[in-house]
Amino acid sequence: MEAHSSQTSTSSLPLSTTSVLHALAAREAFDGDTAMSSTLSSATVLGGHVLVLNADYRAISVCSVQRAVVLVMLQKAELVEVRSGMSLRSARSKFPCPSIVRLRVYVRVPYKRILLSRKNVMRRDRHTCQYCGRRDKLTIDHVLPKSRGGKDTWENLATACVDCNNRKGNRTPDEAEMPLARKPFRPSHVMFIRDFLGSLDDAWKPYLYLA
Repeated sequence: MEAHSSQTSTSSLPLSTTSVLHALAAREAFDGDTAMSSTLSSATVLGGHVLVLNADYRAISVCSVQRAVVLVMLQKAELVEVRSGMSLRSARSKFPCPSIVRLRVYVRVPYKRILLSRKNVMRRDRHTCQYCGRRDKLTIDHVLPKSRGGKDTWENLATACVDCNNRKGNRTPDEAEMPLARKPFRPSHVMFIRDFLGSLDDAWKPYLYLA
């Protein structure tokens, strides 16, 4: 990502466990408590995923818990959501485990165009028929049929099972009395992180337009 010239980009921040410990130590020293353990409570927690929001609350990336803690400690970001019942501990300090952080300064993010393809339309629609909810024998439907001027656009393509596609035929959803589960839209690249992470924290969904 590219930040304003007067600001440090998140990619240049220290990312090691030592950096996290130093940040926690600085916090403790500020509080008048300098004792510090050499390790954090769980390497698994540090390797978890955190959603990063721009200053305008738009999702822009995913980072590790480790990086998120450094961002917050260095006051480059603020906590938006934390993971319930989880925390990072030093000898005398405890820090909530972040789930979502928001950058304090807006950063310019280069536009990432998502290729319009059959595969990506299905990924956007979570491989689910947008008419009946079926998850097998899927194809792509033109909401406004091509024979009636419908275009190959994100807003006019929806995942449909073969049966629903045949039933709808050369009609619009309204004409066929087959309402769409969700209006088709152009997806953000951040939406597709669910395919790589497997499961998502429920708190992320409003920011990824998955609620």
